[in-house]
Amino acid sequence: MLGGPGKSARRPGVAQAAAALALGLASCGLDQVEVLLDDQVSIPATTIGSPFQPTYPQLQGLAFASRQELQNNDVKPEDIDAIFVLGARLEGTEPQKDNLGAILSRASFDVESPGLERRLLASKDPMPDGPSVELDFDPMFDLKPYGTAPSMSIHTDLGLKEPRAFPTTVKVTFTLLVDVNLGGI
Repeated sequence: MLGGPGKSARRPGVAQAAAALALGLASCGLDQVEVLLDDQVSIPATTIGSPFQPTYPQLQGLAFASRQELQNNDVKPEDIDAIFVLGARLEGTEPQKDNLGAILSRASFDVESPGLERRLLASKDPMPDGPSVELDFDPMFDLKPYGTAPSMSIHTDLGLKEPRAFPTTVKVTFTLLVDVNLGGI
């Protein structure tokens, strides 16, 4: 669990340090590009048990450095100085019926690339009630080695509670900040 029991990894001091780091990098002739990674997966009605490890297809085998958001800004892999998580959100696609706290006990997302250790990207344990939740993450974790690798995948582990009478579609969204050196420094 990030941040220890009952504590969010996004403590004000850490968030301020990340903001100061981003501001400092920006003042050194760097530019920043926000990249959204998102996908959704269906949990069948009768599925129960833990772990449940669904695959979010659009988060597998990503050629991150070739993403359209980066190409639109003429960013090449060698221009990337750092990649940080700005936000991570898990939500049911039908808020009127999707109470994540009634469906899930916990959620975790790991990042992996060939030749690199699999690392925790974001998590929530325990899962609070409501149709959406902001996941905990380490804002100082630099994803550059994963994002500039030939491929990057995000793996999911969901703790499911009792079976439901209806299927549920759960969407995850990661907002990443890519620090880019456009000046060759």
